[in-house]
Amino acid sequence: MLSPVTQNALLETMLLTLAGADIDVEPARIAFETTRGDFAARFATAIEAQLAAVAKPEVVIDIPEHPEELSKAELAELVRPAATGFLRSYPTKGELLDELERIKRRHEHRPSWIPTIDRDGRPMPSTGAEVEPPSVSLTIASFPELGDVSIQLPTDGEDRPDVPVLAGGIGELEMVLHAALGTVGAEGVLGELHLDAAANEALVPDETCWWPRQRTGPVPATHDPGIASELLATCVTLGGVRVIDDSPEVTAQALAVAGDWRFSRRWRLDAWDPTSDAGVLVTARAALAGWAHDSGSGLILYVSGGAFHAHEGLSGYPGPLHSHLLCVTRSRAGTDVIDAVRTG
Repeated sequence: MLSPVTQNALLETMLLTLAGADIDVEPARIAFETTRGDFAARFATAIEAQLAAVAKPEVVIDIPEHPEELSKAELAELVRPAATGFLRSYPTKGELLDELERIKRRHEHRPSWIPTIDRDGRPMPSTGAEVEPPSVSLTIASFPELGDVSIQLPTDGEDRPDVPVLAGGIGELEMVLHAALGTVGAEGVLGELHLDAAANEALVPDETCWWPRQRTGPVPATHDPGIASELLATCVTLGGVRVIDDSPEVTAQALAVAGDWRFSRRWRLDAWDPTSDAGVLVTARAALAGWAHDSGSGLILYVSGGAFHAHEGLSGYPGPLHSHLLCVTRSRAGTDVIDAVRTG
């Protein structure tokens, strides 16, 4: 029986293992914020995410329908890699069959967060996990304002023919925006994504930034969605097409017919207001949709946010981020060529 001191020492070790100073707790935060259900369900999922990072993979074997028909040597070879506990050097056939039954029960009741490997050490998907379809990485460089952006595309197959995408066209732009802004992702739209405050501050124009920066130099759009959003909000061209600020009726009409909006997770930026020397909590979210009506079609991007100042309270301005609207129009010829880019 463990003494109180020993038992408490074990609890202290568990705490340090799951949430120590050098432990990455981001998986737990994401799991908690993206899990549906009550607090207990969300808390349990967060703990499982931390345990999964330190859990030792267990070996999974294929159990034959009639294992008793195997020889003792065949049973030993089958059982030993996945033994649940101590197995003596020269077990009887009955002991091997008993151990195989314990392995079978473990296979049936093993929690999904525990990693598994096959008998050759290759990782296996967890129970109930969705198998990701095969994909290929593609780097798009058609929009120099954002830099090179890598995306993952499903590989073509019999039920998914490969469709050519026009370089620098709306199709490519849509893929770039989804990837850079995080409007497609396994986490979905729940939870928060923390932005890099120093990197976003580096985008403040020199003529405006009178305080010493934490970071200087160009920052790529792929660094985080806040950077991508700011580059889009302040660019004068997109894919070589000049960004214009006119024809609000075109943008209004696009908003009216837009459908199938895709949203990013909520962005969080822990910023600092140099004017009042106070902390500022900034949040924003991106939404992207296609639009089409009789006179045209294209894409529309809307980024909206706000802030909470330590001294001034709530504000509708998410500085240093911007709330902005970007409307992209496809060529009237019906091709994927970008005809116009409007801001609002």
